[in-house]
Amino acid sequence: MKKAILFLAFASMMATSAMAQKQLVEDAQNQIASIGTNAEAYNAVISKLTPAFTNAETQHEALTWMVAGKAAFHLFDKNFEQKVLGKESDEKGANLALLDGYGYFKKALPLDSVVETNKDGTPKIDKKTGKPKFKTKHSKEILETLVSHANDFGSAGDYFREAQDYANGQKAYGIFYEISNSDYAKSKNNGAAMPDTVLGQIKFLEGFCAYFGKDYNDAYNLFTEAKKLHYTQNSINDFWNAAFAYKVQDLLDTKKYEDAIGTIDGALADNPNDAFIVDMKGIIIEEQEKENNGDIEKALPFYMKATELDPKFPQGFLHVGRIYYLRAAKIIDNNPDLTDEQLAPKVDPICRDAMTYLEKAYTLSKAAGQTDPQAKDLLARIYHQLKEDSKADALDKE
Repeated sequence: MKKAILFLAFASMMATSAMAQKQLVEDAQNQIASIGTNAEAYNAVISKLTPAFTNAETQHEALTWMVAGKAAFHLFDKNFEQKVLGKESDEKGANLALLDGYGYFKKALPLDSVVETNKDGTPKIDKKTGKPKFKTKHSKEILETLVSHANDFGSAGDYFREAQDYANGQKAYGIFYEISNSDYAKSKNNGAAMPDTVLGQIKFLEGFCAYFGKDYNDAYNLFTEAKKLHYTQNSINDFWNAAFAYKVQDLLDTKKYEDAIGTIDGALADNPNDAFIVDMKGIIIEEQEKENNGDIEKALPFYMKATELDPKFPQGFLHVGRIYYLRAAKIIDNNPDLTDEQLAPKVDPICRDAMTYLEKAYTLSKAAGQTDPQAKDLLARIYHQLKEDSKADALDKE
């Protein structure tokens, strides 16, 4: 008997708790209109809702997250109205709330399903599947709200990017892209869906934020997506190359050579004639050979191919010249008893090959408004080895 009484008391307590949480959600919903432009009032509503986010009864109800999302979008909308009127507004707080609102709505959508019932309260059954029919209650309002705010997410991305808050900038641009490329936006035919040219720009800006937020792996992937959407502006190739180089360098730093080769080969599958990527493969092979005390000249064919693919690519010429220089230096080191005159027939032809490529690398870097210190240093050593001191002196004065 006592056990039954305790069970009933516990059940009553649980029911009371669930009712309290649902009342809490209802109270929060009633407070939304009073938020206005006040971020503190918005935070108070979210604080009130917080217990409902983890309560067993309310955390799985779409309404819980719907109310939180509506509060966030209310704060954004009211501040946006003030901004349009030229009045004081909390732009940062509004944009942060906009991101919050998206997150809350995303949680609400998969929970928004209600069983359709007959007049007697029994579930309606789908004749095809034999399972109960479901309908949504809040999804249309959520999707309409998101689509109508699509451009606001783009503006929020601009705001955060300019404030150098790259994490939130990347997040905002990502949401802008997701909404603009969604089936729902495309079905509305109201301008919310964007053409590929604009989608490519959004992906570039998302990648830009990832890059300056030092998430180079994300940046590489996002720039790749932008390029696939035929985006060609804002020096995207330079950004892609830099992000790709950082991505590969991270793998090299952790000695994950096979992963690095796999990354390179994946990029080459899409860009087989890209001198930069071919050159990077040479760098990886060279590093791997160094690690294993192998033959670094296995990298030479890739460096050579890079110069053939792009005759104006200074890095490729530098690496070919450097490999030739190291070949000559190795002969000198392995023959300590030979005189300069005895070494000359073995070394000088290699040095002249090195000189040809290093001069080209140095000239190309200068033409690009840069001076490659490595090319200059190696070239000076080659001039001295070939006893062309006048060239070395002229180079030193540059």
